Amino acid sequence: RAVVETETNCNSAVVPIPDNSPSGVTSEIYVGDAAEISSVTVSVGISHTWREDLAVNLTSPMGTTVALHDRTGGSGRDLVETYEELAEFKGEPTRGVWLLTVSDTARLDSGTLDNWCISMSAVAYGAVALMVDDFDAHAGEAGVQLSWNLSTGGGLRGLQILRRLGQ
Repeated sequence: RAVVETETNCNSAVVPIPDNSPSGVTSEIYVGDAAEISSVTVSVGISHTWREDLAVNLTSPMGTTVALHDRTGGSGRDLVETYEELAEFKGEPTRGVWLLTVSDTARLDSGTLDNWCISMSAVAYGAVALMVDDFDAHAGEAGVQLSWNLSTGGGLRGLQILRRLGQ
């Protein structure tokens, strides 16, 4: 079976959120491990005097953007939330720069992005062989016949068979 590992990366640099600025502020987290995403969870800590002013988006290294928060919460203060099981990223690679963009979309109130963390459960590349059950090979007059069963839920979308010449 494939090994699914969970890795958490955080950025705790406090960044002011520009007031009434649709472009907002962007914070980065670089993920160095290369694997295929099974699930993503994001936690944010934002200090702000009017929560409904805020729009928060997460963008993957592949360019997929998901709205985490979109101007809800009324006059409540601060946004300290965890967003779980973000299915839009399933199957994408983990490696690269992940971007959290926070925008203050109205006048008068202000705040800071205090911290954010991204946790990813992922199947390591190279672990694909572990997703193949009951592998069998038979040599015959017509060549080599291969058979196998694939584990369910592993996210395997294809299989490549290579033949080494001269062996």
